[in-house]
Amino acid sequence: MATAPVEQRRLATLAETARRYGVAERTIRRRVYDGTLRAYRIGRLLRVDLDDAEASFQYTPATRVEHPNVPAPHEPRPTSTRTNSTPTTVAGIRAKLAGSRA
Repeated sequence: MATAPVEQRRLATLAETARRYGVAERTIRRRVYDGTLRAYRIGRLLRVDLDDAEASFQYTPATRVEHPNVPAPHEPRPTSTRTNSTPTTVAGIRAKLAGSRA
């Protein structure tokens, strides 16, 4: 990408850029420091080129990833064929204990 002369660049603060693209200021700062987003230091302040930011934050529609062990949302989950032998009531627990003592 060709760089424009300084007077033609659209520069914004990190906070303005974050608000514009709906992300945290920390995300902008992280991208500047890892080199995926170009920023310019003016004195001690950082300014982001909005054209570079726009290229960096392109909209990408989300897609569903199919996983072989997870059923699709419209498919009912299979029910277990195991029987639960653990009693859940007091009477059931007493009956099981009485049966194990005999």
